[in-house]
Formats: sequence, structure tokens, C-alpha cells
Amino acid sequence: MGGPEPDIATATDRSVLLVKDVLAHHGTKGMRWGIRKGKGTPTHPVSEDHATVQAHTQKAKEGGVKALSNKELQDVITRKNLEKQHRELVGGGNKFDKGHKHIKKILSVAKTLNDIHNTVETTTKVAKAVGRAAR
Repeated sequence: MGGPEPDIATATDRSVLLVKDVLAHHGTKGMRWGIRKGKGTPTHPVSEDHATVQAHTQKAKEGGVKALSNKELQDVITRKNLEKQHRELVGGGNKFDKGHKHIKKILSVAKTLNDIHNTVETTTKVAKAVGRAAR
């Protein structure tokens, strides 16, 4: 009677398991919901220019812009400008810019509809006034 409890119920149905103090972990330890493993890791090698600019940028963060030579600073500025121009040409701007563009388009359509509505109302009022004056 003082021994460990059996894992299988001793009742008439032996297929029932006693679930006692069971802690199971399903999935990969440390994984987050909705994040796929390996996503975001580049599948292509980083260019030498990009790596150089990253090193210069890190150097500037640690010691300020004064820590960079003119050549290093010029390399950073040139690379950043080229990346910015590429984003603008490809249309891969940030989410804010994309959303702002869509909102401007929607507001433009709404303004046009409002102008049409106001024109119709004004025309209706003028037509009623002309009709009353003609009587």
C-alpha cells in the first residue's frame, strides 16, 4: 500500500491512463508563435561593400563620426544613398509611406465625391429658385 501508484487504472477499463504530473512540450524550444524557423536569414552572401559599410557604421556608433576618415564617411553616405534610391525605384518604401499614399488616394476620391455632391445641391437650389421666379 505504500508503493508508487500504478500508471494504468486498475478499474475495469485498462485502456484509461492516469495523467498525473505530466508536462509535455510540443514544438521547438524557444520558438515563438507565428515565426518560422530560419525566416529572415539571408539565403545569399552579403556583399563586401555592405559588410564594409556596416563596419564603418558600427565604428561611427562607438566613436562618433569623428572616428571615421573622409573616405570611410563617404563610403557610408554613398551606400546609404544608393540603398535609398533603390528602395524608391523599386517601390519598396516603408509601410508608413505606402499607407500614406493609399490614404491620400482615398481622400482625393472622397473630396471629388463631396465636390460633386455640393455642385448637385447648388444646381438643384438654383433650378428651384429659377422655377419659382418663372411662375
